[in-house]
Amino acid sequence: MRDQIIDFLRAELIGPDPIPPDVQDNGEEILITDPPRLRYGVGVLFPQGVSAEKSEDVESAETTGFELEIETEETDIDVKEDSGIRETTEDQSAEEITSLTNSYLPSAIGFSCMTTLPNAGFLVEVKAGTYYEEPREYITKSGEMRKGRQWLRSPLKCVLEVPSSELDGEDIRIWSESVKNNKGEDVNLQVQVLSRPRQSKDDGRSRRLLTVALINRHESTTGQADNKRCFFQVELRLRAADQSASFLEYPDREGESLDKEEESLRLLYRHRKTYAVGHGCAADWNEVDEDRADMIQSDIIPSYEIKPIVPTHFPDLDLKMYDLSTLGDEAAIDPVLNSLCDKYEEWIEQQQATVDNPDFPQEFQKAALRHLNKCRECLRRMRSGLDLLKAHPTVMHAFRLSNHAMLLQQLHYL
Repeated sequence: MRDQIIDFLRAELIGPDPIPPDVQDNGEEILITDPPRLRYGVGVLFPQGVSAEKSEDVESAETTGFELEIETEETDIDVKEDSGIRETTEDQSAEEITSLTNSYLPSAIGFSCMTTLPNAGFLVEVKAGTYYEEPREYITKSGEMRKGRQWLRSPLKCVLEVPSSELDGEDIRIWSESVKNNKGEDVNLQVQVLSRPRQSKDDGRSRRLLTVALINRHESTTGQADNKRCFFQVELRLRAADQSASFLEYPDREGESLDKEEESLRLLYRHRKTYAVGHGCAADWNEVDEDRADMIQSDIIPSYEIKPIVPTHFPDLDLKMYDLSTLGDEAAIDPVLNSLCDKYEEWIEQQQATVDNPDFPQEFQKAALRHLNKCRECLRRMRSGLDLLKAHPTVMHAFRLSNHAMLLQQLHYL
């Protein structure tokens, strides 16, 4: 069920979603009720310079065109050889390569990752869809023949080879190449790879910080979107040509201090490594061992299955609301709760031993010790509460009544 919901969301928001009978002979979809940029809201690369405000203004006109045949005035748009996206200094953020401005609709997506350059170079796989317009005739429910428009999807898939020699060196290197369709024609979609040097490993292999971007090179002179100049369902994937696991854990920003919450998150998720960060999209990867990945890709709608939190079971400790309620034996409460506190204290000491181990990373020491101090404070409060139960019969009775109430509620929803 979960996978079906995710698949439905992707088909509804990203596409394509071919539904018979509106399907081409090759299986690709035909849109007859909405133009593609109104049908799909994410995973779209618009021409550069498309204003979000002007784009909203023309939506009603586009929708009307599907009901009646109208003449549309085509605007000649000269595609410049340079998109104006540049990154030539180390101080400039990698985000600049894929961020045009907040007031414009997105024209690029990408991701950054750390890698050791493979001898065979990289393969960049690009997938997308374009739509072209055709007239159509249809019969209304009243039997009237009408003329209108329809949009047919054309798939685009291209694999580009990136030599490692083009990305290596002491300085920042930029490699770019145009994406071509199956006829070998340039479609004004470009892949750009920005390579920045990082300290080499002990084995002498060069480490590089790569930013891979997919850029729509069309430009809009009117500030409005043109369906035929948009790319839909865009995907970007990077892997070594020899299939080797060439991607390393993504580095932290140098000189950036972390607050207590960030330190705690790094400690708790220290076994979950990040291999890439997305720009205008999320990034996903395929981890093949503890510190390597063999593939990085864009992800427009990321998903992750969160496993349920399962409580620890102790064979010699039986915690039941029935026994702690007014239905159970009051004399049995103190031994059970004392045993619970002892188990918690044992667990704290086990965690302390882990932190004291010389193999425990020094970068997590501060947060780990802070967590253990909080755990010991919780243990102190638990034992203090237990003493309160033993010293005051009224408090004990209230405690048992609360457990009785929770037991009744639990049984009610079984």
